[in-house]
Amino acid sequence: MRAPDRRELLYFAIALAVPALFYSGLPWNPVVVSREHLDVFFGADVSRVFANLTNSDEVTHYRDKVHPYFSLLGVTVARSGKLLGTEGGEFLVYRTVFGTAGVFLFWLFLYRCTSALTAFASVALLLSTMAVRVFSILPETHLLGFATLMLGLNLARIGGSPAATFIATLSATVTNGALGVLYLLQRAAMLDWRKTIFTIVIAVLLLSSLQKILYPTSVHFFDILALREEQRYVNTSLGSLPFRAFDFVYSGFVLPLPETIEGKIMTRALWADFAQNYDVGYDNRQTLTILAAMVATTAYLAVALFRFIRSFNPRDVGALVAGFIILQFFLHMAYGYQPFLYSYNFLPFLIIFVALYLPGQKARPVLLALLAICLLEANFLEWDRFQRMLMLDAPPSGT
Repeated sequence: MRAPDRRELLYFAIALAVPALFYSGLPWNPVVVSREHLDVFFGADVSRVFANLTNSDEVTHYRDKVHPYFSLLGVTVARSGKLLGTEGGEFLVYRTVFGTAGVFLFWLFLYRCTSALTAFASVALLLSTMAVRVFSILPETHLLGFATLMLGLNLARIGGSPAATFIATLSATVTNGALGVLYLLQRAAMLDWRKTIFTIVIAVLLLSSLQKILYPTSVHFFDILALREEQRYVNTSLGSLPFRAFDFVYSGFVLPLPETIEGKIMTRALWADFAQNYDVGYDNRQTLTILAAMVATTAYLAVALFRFIRSFNPRDVGALVAGFIILQFFLHMAYGYQPFLYSYNFLPFLIIFVALYLPGQKARPVLLALLAICLLEANFLEWDRFQRMLMLDAPPSGT
């Protein structure tokens, strides 16, 4: 493996600096997480996650049953935020560390698989999306999931250990382990299955035991009885499938938000209200940019899918990306309140899929950059509304 030259070192520096500045500079007011209405945002478990990050010795970590190593990795790193001497500093450290790591690994994957321009244009596109803005401000487990998924994807890209890839992808959310499973299957013919399974079992037991020692209220994720609660998140209504599919594809990119909070904020109601009253809450430019972003997203995904099918190679890393998107799609047709809540897990893969399979090496970064600009314009008003709803422009307590 050759050492990076000066140009590559500059690329690496930019790829680290941009997300570090982005995540550390996002608005934040720790007072809002204690407000009773906060969990009305898309069904997010904000108050509990924030309490875990900031008061880890007193608040139960029972959700480790579905977020296997969130306490061990996410909370342990976040606790260093106490050194900042700022209220809510733990969340600031958590989102900056894992957000920066996730974006850098996202960039690195595309840089190695495509080109520097395509990789940087894809980063611009990712950071312009509604999912990244919303779930980098609301304390949730998604940032750890994003970072560990990108770590697993890069391990697969370099032909790394399938056992390590599975353990990495499993870390933040049980279902993210699907990427590790797909990689195991992709490498099945070359695996020593006994050794691989033994390695996975021992590593899982050691990590889970260590987490239990550090955080006694943590729950082992392989405790089947502890998973019974998840049944209440299953929705098998056939009538909800069309919107769930729509929500999966579009809401992570662009989402119309209300100007004020009126009950629970759910994406289905937001899109229905936009369709019925677009001429009331939005000017013509805003409406057109939202529609343009949806049209462009549809076209990019359709072209990428067509080219993927034509060049399909089951051993290629692109097949892993497509396979993970498909599994996430079917999962969220039945699980959870709405796919948007989990979009940090699959939205980066949609962008990676497009970046890998859009035609034209020179045209590809231009197309991605144009979509990023369109999303910036479409989401600008929504971000402003979101910040006002959370009173993010209000001074934190004690200032």
